[in-house]
Amino acid sequence: MKKQKITDAEFDALILEAGKVSRDNINFDRQMKTVEAVLRANPHLLPSPRLIILRGAQQRNKGKLKEAIALYRQGEHMAIAQKNTAMEALALRMLGAELLITGDVDEAERCLRRTIQLSAAIGQPYQQAAALDTLSNIYLKYADFEKYLETSEEALSVLKTAGVEPFVYARAYSSTMNARCVELLNLKLYDRAYEELQVIMQSPELALAGEYTRLSTMLTYGQYLCETGQYAHSIEVLGELLDQFRDEPVNEEIAAIHSYMAENRLALGEYDQALRHLRLAEAFHREANMIFFLCENLLCHASVLISMGRSKPAEKCEREAEEIMAESGSDFHQWQFKERYAAFAARHGDYRRAYDLLIEAKAHQASSLRRDYDKRIASINTRYELIEKERQNDLLKKDIDMKKQELLMASDFLNQKMELLKEMKAFMKNMRRENIQKNEIMKALDSKISAAINVEYEQQVLIEKMETVNNDYITRIRKTFPQLSATEAKICSLLKNNFSNKEIANLLVTSLRTVENHRYRIRKKLNVTADDNLYRVLSEV
Repeated sequence: MKKQKITDAEFDALILEAGKVSRDNINFDRQMKTVEAVLRANPHLLPSPRLIILRGAQQRNKGKLKEAIALYRQGEHMAIAQKNTAMEALALRMLGAELLITGDVDEAERCLRRTIQLSAAIGQPYQQAAALDTLSNIYLKYADFEKYLETSEEALSVLKTAGVEPFVYARAYSSTMNARCVELLNLKLYDRAYEELQVIMQSPELALAGEYTRLSTMLTYGQYLCETGQYAHSIEVLGELLDQFRDEPVNEEIAAIHSYMAENRLALGEYDQALRHLRLAEAFHREANMIFFLCENLLCHASVLISMGRSKPAEKCEREAEEIMAESGSDFHQWQFKERYAAFAARHGDYRRAYDLLIEAKAHQASSLRRDYDKRIASINTRYELIEKERQNDLLKKDIDMKKQELLMASDFLNQKMELLKEMKAFMKNMRRENIQKNEIMKALDSKISAAINVEYEQQVLIEKMETVNNDYITRIRKTFPQLSATEAKICSLLKNNFSNKEIANLLVTSLRTVENHRYRIRKKLNVTADDNLYRVLSEV
């Protein structure tokens, strides 16, 4: 039986379904495989910007940031070509987030600010707020926590002002506040993190935000309890979450719960339980290719094994973690990992090893910061070059405009002079008719005035000024179109600079009809039809 072709609308719906599970690495990967299979089976379907962006998200989940960035850029260009502003904004937001991770902060900020601008223009407050939320992480990178708070508050304000649905605002509020608490924990500001967590957990927004958001918030609370040594309480909180999501497949959040449960069990000496949680977390992180978290799990695994007196398997876990991290090639991740590895070594009394690891961590940190610095300097230099180029172009434009005005003024003066001389000549003709005795004098004056009307000198000066304005262009167009005469090339240069037919006639001291005839011959020699824009053709030379 022949398969029925899927329609574009059905394919778009399938892509949207894949986007809904993009945070669940395993299910997202399966859904994307289905989408790609449908695309291959239906040659009439074309990849949309959204699909390209989701392909980028898929690569990001696998830790392949370069591939993800390339796909986001492709999605952005495709969206621009299709004039799909919403997808352009989405691609730029995703691109900005990845560039921030790779350390290209200036380009990340440009992408995010452009997203904010586009989203505000098309009335997408959620996209705008998400971009502001990501932008706030730039301030964290430079330890400007107050600016981070200000920007994250602005993100919430955008949603509130837009009057989005209560569920949407509640989810954004809870997610933003939760992310803030995670950053406070990373900064070891435990008292402030606890205060913020209490505000979230007691807020009506958390109840409206849905189970997923509540899971993330309670996970952060469990993390706080674990890091502050409240292991039993942390087990209680995280254990309730595991019971609640027992029938759900393991995802990123549930794997994190297992990781913190293992830390708690290890601290309490419950080694078998710790290993059980670690195996579940490791299995997910391996399949999802989440390298950094996998290496953390392996170090924790080694700690449990050492505590159980199993040194050889522990060494195996350590070596695997080192090999995996070395293959990642990321100085930033190496720096973070080595610091954790040093803490692991110090915990088990190997202080010499801890010292060496800290030295290595600092070397990776210096390399990472140096790379960030070099990128920022390169970005600043590029920006300076663009500004300088724009400045030179502005100066050139002002110079051309000044010369154009000079030519027009000279042309007007010349025309006025010609009109005056013509009037004088006509007047003297009348005088000659009335006074025959002065005929010889009038004849001589008439001859001199006729010579003055010729104005060969003035005309030559004007033509020289005109050639100064666009001498390079005249040379270039005559080389490109050798069939043009010298006069036609001069007229082309004036047309390219937006001179009207009347202005050209005044400059060349000729009739309007003559200029129109020249334009007709220029079109014919350049094979420019009546439907084509002559100015555009001349501008491209």
